[in-house]
Amino acid sequence: SSVFFCWAAAMFFASCMVCRHPTTPCNSCSSSTCAPQAWGSSAPPTEARTASFSSGSDDERMKKDKLRELVHNFTADALRGVECTIIERRTLTKVEAVYKLDHSVSWLKFTGRSSGATLAAVQLSWISRLISIQHLPVYEQEDFLGKSNVKDLKRSLLLSSGGDTTSAGRVPQSVTVVLQDVKEMELFLTCVEVLRLYAAMDAPV
Repeated sequence: SSVFFCWAAAMFFASCMVCRHPTTPCNSCSSSTCAPQAWGSSAPPTEARTASFSSGSDDERMKKDKLRELVHNFTADALRGVECTIIERRTLTKVEAVYKLDHSVSWLKFTGRSSGATLAAVQLSWISRLISIQHLPVYEQEDFLGKSNVKDLKRSLLLSSGGDTTSAGRVPQSVTVVLQDVKEMELFLTCVEVLRLYAAMDAPV
C-alpha cells in the first residue's frame, strides 16, 4: 500500500504544482501549458507525441483527475466531520468518535461522539506513522487493537504525529482508527498521505 501512496501523491502533485492546492484543480492546469512535452524535441507537444504516448497521457490525466476528486471529496467531508471508531489506548476499548479537519487543513482531530471531548489530535505536516494495522508485526497488532478487536484488523489503521505539542495540549497525538470497511480505510490512508505532503510543503522549516 505504501507504493500506492507514493504513486498517488506523485500523480496529485504533478497535476497541480502551480497552485499547490490539495482539493480543487487550478485554472492553469486546465490549459495546454500543463501538458507534458516530448523529451528531446522542439516540436509542439501535439506534433511530438506518438499515438501511444497520447493514449498514455490521457490515461495518466484521468488518474490524476480521479485522485484530485477523491482528495477534494475527502477534505470536504472531513471539514464537516466523519464518524469513525477509535481504540482507547489504555483500555483497548472502542469509542464512537468523529474525525474532523480544522479550517486551515493543518490538524486532524478526533472527538467523542457523545461527549464532544477531543480524544486525539494529529498535525498533518508532522505525521510520523500512517499505516494499516494489518501491516504491522503481530505483537504490535495486539498492542494497538487488543485480542478482542482482531475482527477489525483489516479496516483499522494507526495514525501518529509529533511536532507542535503546544497546540495539541495534553491530547494524544497517536490514535488507532477503525473505519466502516476496507475501502474507506484505504481512502483515508491515501487522502491523508496526500494532505500530509501538501501540509509539509507549506510548513515552516
